[in-house]
Amino acid sequence: MPVTALRPRESALMANMIYGGLQLDDPDQIMAGAVGDLNTRWAPVGDTIKGRSGVGPKFMKRNSNFAMVLQRKGAPTEKAVVIRGTQKTSLRDWLTNGNMGVTPGPGGTVVHMGFNRVFKSILPDVDAAVTGSRTDLLHVVGHSLGGAIATHMATHYALAGRSVALYTYGAPRPGFYDFSRKVRSAVGPNNVYRVYDLRDPVPMVPLFPFFHPNSPSDGIRVGGSTGRISVGAHDMESNYIRQVGESDWTALTREGAGYKSHQGLDYWLEEAGRATRIPGASLGLWALGKALQALLKLVAVSVQFVIGVAATTLDLMAWLLTKAVEMAGKIGSSALRWIGLALRWLGRGAYNAGVTAGQVTRAFLRYVLDLMTRAIFTPINAAINAFT
Repeated sequence: MPVTALRPRESALMANMIYGGLQLDDPDQIMAGAVGDLNTRWAPVGDTIKGRSGVGPKFMKRNSNFAMVLQRKGAPTEKAVVIRGTQKTSLRDWLTNGNMGVTPGPGGTVVHMGFNRVFKSILPDVDAAVTGSRTDLLHVVGHSLGGAIATHMATHYALAGRSVALYTYGAPRPGFYDFSRKVRSAVGPNNVYRVYDLRDPVPMVPLFPFFHPNSPSDGIRVGGSTGRISVGAHDMESNYIRQVGESDWTALTREGAGYKSHQGLDYWLEEAGRATRIPGASLGLWALGKALQALLKLVAVSVQFVIGVAATTLDLMAWLLTKAVEMAGKIGSSALRWIGLALRWLGRGAYNAGVTAGQVTRAFLRYVLDLMTRAIFTPINAAINAFT
């Protein structure tokens, strides 16, 4: 059932506040530096919580401040877990973002391995703060990487029977479709506030078969629908806090409702056809992603089975697209059209010459998907350099 939600600005300020605690262990110092009225409305519970990020050998991983638990002043049974996103100066955090393996997550669903590892590393300390005293309502807030971890955290507590609301800003896709459905069923579709900007590259990754939490509104879009992928669009302070302003959730949902997110394959191919006329446009990539999801849902194969034979998610997508091209009728022709539009978005010019089934091999599709992934991660890498 719906819970009493945080105001949009309040949740956005929380998501930004936690970055001020990266080098501070005293939660009172972090709260003192918070803007707005957060420090008059909320108090920290316990210490800052460290998490472990990075992949590979032990020396490539590190512990750092990742989360805080707060309780509302005057209403201590209402708490908030605030989880930081990627530290822009930390390559190890971006390695966590790029760890494309999969693993069982909350409720036994399939999730991103890197996000899940950070979630599991902070869960014991979060749990101690949350369960140390009565908690009737739990808000879970995060930006970027923190939004993916927050989605794991909110689902975990919702499955345990707690009343939970989830707020994410510019978050990547955290898991497979079964996880997105689990989030909706456990947390509740009216308690998921996923805010994104179409120009922000981070919500566009990882690609299929990863999904955002399933919800009727498909998230709350801010910032309009024009322009190219932007480094600045991912920033909390200069973009997301400014975009939500003093609006309430109803107004933000209405403002971002220009596109019908739950249309079928034909609709999204038409949208992609219009939006890819300008190579590299953010709207084109978004429409291509929607069309790809709709297309591969129609491919009658078991994703769980394919995982066992695909080395990476790009290999998996290439395998599924190959199967789609080989199918007769609408699915096969739609797959060829999608490939052509993807090449046009990449500025490769092959769209005008047409793509035939005979040209499509798994290696070719792997190449196209790799180009798209590189195009997305170029501004993400620029974000690292810009803020280093």
